[in-house]
Amino acid sequence: MKNKVLIIGIDGGTWDVLNLLFDNGVMPALSDLVKSSTVGVLKSTEPPITPAAWTSFYTGLPADVHGIRGFRILQKNSKGHFEYKLVNNENIGYKSIWSFLSDRGKKICLINLPLSYPPPAVNGIVVSGFPIPSQQVCYTYPKGLKKEILKKIQGFEILTIGRHSWSGNIERFVDKMVISSRTTALLGKYLLQKDSWDLFMLYFQETDLIQHPLWFCLDPTHESFTKERFNIVSKFYNALDEQINMLLQEARNIGNTRIIFLSDHGFQKCRYCINLNTWLYRNGYLQLRKNVQAELLRIFRKGLNRIPLIKRIKNARTLRSHFKDAFVSNVFFEKVLNYKKSLGFFETNGTNIAYFHTLGNIEANSLVFQKLRDLKGLDNKPAVKNISLLEQHNNYYIYKMELYP
Repeated sequence: MKNKVLIIGIDGGTWDVLNLLFDNGVMPALSDLVKSSTVGVLKSTEPPITPAAWTSFYTGLPADVHGIRGFRILQKNSKGHFEYKLVNNENIGYKSIWSFLSDRGKKICLINLPLSYPPPAVNGIVVSGFPIPSQQVCYTYPKGLKKEILKKIQGFEILTIGRHSWSGNIERFVDKMVISSRTTALLGKYLLQKDSWDLFMLYFQETDLIQHPLWFCLDPTHESFTKERFNIVSKFYNALDEQINMLLQEARNIGNTRIIFLSDHGFQKCRYCINLNTWLYRNGYLQLRKNVQAELLRIFRKGLNRIPLIKRIKNARTLRSHFKDAFVSNVFFEKVLNYKKSLGFFETNGTNIAYFHTLGNIEANSLVFQKLRDLKGLDNKPAVKNISLLEQHNNYYIYKMELYP
């Protein structure tokens, strides 16, 4: 490797937001870099979601091959039932870019990369990224690096599960994101200076964490957009620009460094969402067990009967309410699903790609799929774009269903 390579990942770094910020002078350093660089729009993975896309970047394989399609994977337990397990580095069954380079004697530094926990043993150093179960676990390689980081970077906290969730207060949330990204950047600067390296990869997740609940502050076409809200959220991006500029300057001081900015997926306004497992339940294709605790069963049935099958998304508050109220139709029913009487269930990740797992009566699939193809959105247009067989196992099939955006 004649040149060193610095890769900075920006989660959900869509040009729709970046160009708006550039035009308003919010991110001058990144804007200047874009003007002097080769840029383009890349097609994301299917599904276009963080764990699938970054795993594809690490391995060079599509999601349908490496099998990481979300933050959770389905595994069978001793009873033959499926259970969700949070995905991590150990679930990536293919060799990654850092493994190839480490094997060839290249020095590696990885900071905050998704699905890099537990930290892989590399020829270099690793600070793992989301999802990490807690601050107490060892998320660095080598192990002693964690103590060193906490001593050197004041206020640094690794992004663990549940940390920095949307609180409902825009200014307070923006301030948290500024602090989180700043400590990540300071860690990056420290490790850039600490040792020699050939490949240095650092990832900012805060952009994704902000855009999910606060998209209405960044999209001028959104009915809830105001200039005041845009200016508040812009404070984060302006701070991020300063942090990026600090890293770029450090890389330039080192010299002989190629710089790559990379994103995993884009962003857009969500018009409406469909609760697919609710649809299966109401059509009799998904049934619940009777021999479970009555209160648990009552909660699930109440949710499946009362949640709107198709719900329009109007603003961030509505979106939060939807995911809170509709959790029973967006997670797997491992505790209450009747395996013998259910045709199947949907595995969803909040994108336009869903996976239908059949549990037995394969012949009935064609009828289900025909009804799904007839399903209309709130605009009275077809909701389902395509259904295709993805995987075939001994006693069940997995179908991939693509919805219209």
